Amino acid sequence: MWWKWRSKGKAGKQPKVWNIPASQPDREVSPELDESLSRLSDVWERCHDLQTRRVNAGDNRFAIVWLGTIVDKQLLQEGIVEPLTRADERIVSQAQLGNLLQVGSLQWKTKWREVDACLAAGQAVVFAEGIAGAAVIDLSKTPSRQIERPVVEAAVLGPQEAFIEDIEQNIGLIRKRIKSPRLKVEIESRGTVTRTRIALLYVEGIIKPSIVAELKQRLENVKLDGILESNYVAEFIRDAPRTLFPTVQFTERPDVIASSLLQGRAVLLVEGSPMSLLVPTTLFSLLQSSEDYYENYLVASFIRVLRHVLFWMSQLLPAMYVALLSFHQEMLPSRLLFAIAASHEGIPFPNVVEVLIMEVIFEALREAGLRLPRSIGQSVSIVGALVIGDAAVSAGLVSPLVVMVVALTGISSFSVPYYHLGLASRILRFVFVIDAGLFGLYGITLMVLMLLTHLASIRSFGVPYLAPITPFVWSQAEDHKDMFYRAPFRHVNKRPQLYEPADKEIP
Repeated sequence: MWWKWRSKGKAGKQPKVWNIPASQPDREVSPELDESLSRLSDVWERCHDLQTRRVNAGDNRFAIVWLGTIVDKQLLQEGIVEPLTRADERIVSQAQLGNLLQVGSLQWKTKWREVDACLAAGQAVVFAEGIAGAAVIDLSKTPSRQIERPVVEAAVLGPQEAFIEDIEQNIGLIRKRIKSPRLKVEIESRGTVTRTRIALLYVEGIIKPSIVAELKQRLENVKLDGILESNYVAEFIRDAPRTLFPTVQFTERPDVIASSLLQGRAVLLVEGSPMSLLVPTTLFSLLQSSEDYYENYLVASFIRVLRHVLFWMSQLLPAMYVALLSFHQEMLPSRLLFAIAASHEGIPFPNVVEVLIMEVIFEALREAGLRLPRSIGQSVSIVGALVIGDAAVSAGLVSPLVVMVVALTGISSFSVPYYHLGLASRILRFVFVIDAGLFGLYGITLMVLMLLTHLASIRSFGVPYLAPITPFVWSQAEDHKDMFYRAPFRHVNKRPQLYEPADKEIP
């Protein structure tokens, strides 16, 4: 019978699973070389990239263990293997073995849990007969790509470097810009299986100490098997997790990180992700671009004001069109109303359905352009929009004015500098259109008031999301110089007061 066959299969030999819970006492590394190698072969069974080399030199017996896929083999040969083969005198202490190895960094580990973690991180482990513990040398050489231009936050002016998936290089890009011992870097591992490194960066003496303490406390709550991207961490540390608006700022630009650190903000870098996390965050900081500081302040101020207008236009323009044509035709000039009515003649759908159809088509084309290969994605999205828009008008499904309104809305949404804020705007656009189709301008007004109330209630690490507009504090009036417009650098002599920096004055 089939169930008997299944029971026999279950009763057969099962593969060995090594899962050492954190509560189990950790064993000490034995001074017996054969015992240590036997334990490693059992725990790292079926790991074919684990390599072991025994070295016998004089009266000494050594063993070198490493993962061949993530270790620099040349450094291993020159810094460890060759010095061990030249060991003439008897090595009986950790100090003697440390002096023998020609490596830059060497640590001693006495617990097997620490040895396994270091081995999995790409470090070579050296055991010596008669010496308790293991020498751990960092020779990691993990696969990574070269530093490239920013993709998500592309800019015409300013630095053209972006973060990559290597956390060490990302920290180096920040160190290159802030050459000070006040820049603190604290690294710890999260993820019970992946052991992903997370780096916390801040400038001591500038950042408010309670922000650092709060961020460390929230990081303690990150309990997952694996952390593969920065958003895994962001969902644990963000405020107001049920809001569409990002309360943690994502960025791939080191220059943005350096500027934010000098303002009194904290940064998280996650191993394996090119996107860093910035806290605290406000709505107005998400509407600022790095290019605002790389060109004339008059030009930057004009572009920033335009960006604010386009942000709200991207949410309200389709809804305003639906409300005016469905409920408030008397507000339009007669000639314009007659022209719109003539273009809408023969269309089988009401205005709200027209707009929703075109919005869904536009969003589908945008997603298709993102998922297609980069060489053809942009061309396909542009050509697809032209072809489908023209076909929809020719077929009498939508009016030309609706196509124009949706196109203007899409162009306005592209002006938002940060991708996650643009996603929130895209979703809210549908809510506003449906509300306008049901209640007209009254519904739009009510929704705007509800949205502003919601934004005013959000906090990001204690900082109001609409600061410094609300709550308005006279001591933070200096922050308005870098909100809707950008003041000249010579007139900015204080750091943003909304982050409550410890050092408020800019020397």
